[in-house]
Amino acid sequence: LAREPDGSVTLVGQGGLSDPGHFAQDILLVRLRPDGRFDPSFGVEGVLQTDLGTILESGSAGARQQDGKLVVGGTRGLDRQIVALRYEPDGRLDTEFGTSGVAILELPDVVWEYPLDVVVQANGPMVVAGSSYSTTTQWDMLVLRLTPDGQPDSRFGDQGRTVVNLDPNGDDSVRALAMHPDGAIVAAIQSHWSHGVARMLNDPGYPSHLWLPAL
Repeated sequence: LAREPDGSVTLVGQGGLSDPGHFAQDILLVRLRPDGRFDPSFGVEGVLQTDLGTILESGSAGARQQDGKLVVGGTRGLDRQIVALRYEPDGRLDTEFGTSGVAILELPDVVWEYPLDVVVQANGPMVVAGSSYSTTTQWDMLVLRLTPDGQPDSRFGDQGRTVVNLDPNGDDSVRALAMHPDGAIVAAIQSHWSHGVARMLNDPGYPSHLWLPAL
C-alpha cells in the first residue's frame, strides 16, 4: 500500500483472468480516492494490470517517491524472481527505470525470492527487502538497493544486495522497512520464532546494530 498526499491510497497485489485451459496472474494496482471510490486518473478507471510475460506474477509492496512516481516490488514466474517497477503518477510505466519501467533482478545461487516491503531513500535509491531461499542456507534476510535508474547499486552490500543468515536452523526474513532521519535503513526482522530490529548502514549496506531477543 502506498499513500498519496491527498489521502488517496494505491493497493498492490495480484489479479487476472482465468478460464478453462488458461490461468494467469499479473501485478495489479488499484488507486482509491479518500472517499473509497476508484481514481479515474490512474490506469483504467483506477485499476492497472501489468503483465510481465509469465504465468504467475504478484506485487508485494509499493512506495511513493517525492516526485509522485510509484515504485513497486514484486515477483514473476514460478521461481518467484524479484522484479522492481516504477510507474508515472498516472500509471504509465516509467521508461527511465530499468528496461521500459521494469527491472528484473538476477540473484545467483538463489532458488526463490519474496520481497515484502519497499522504501525510497531521500536521494532516490529504491530499497527492496524480504527473504531469499538457497539450497545451502535455506531462508535468509534479503535487502536489495537499486539506483534511481533501476540498476543494482554497487555501493550497497555485494553488488547491490545483502543476504544475512541469522539462524542456521530457522528461517530469516525482513518483514518491513523504514528510513531513519539520519539515512540509515531500519528493518523489522523475523528469525525462526523471534522478532527484532536491524539497523543497516547506507553504505556498505550491512547491519550495524541488531536487536533480536531469544534467538
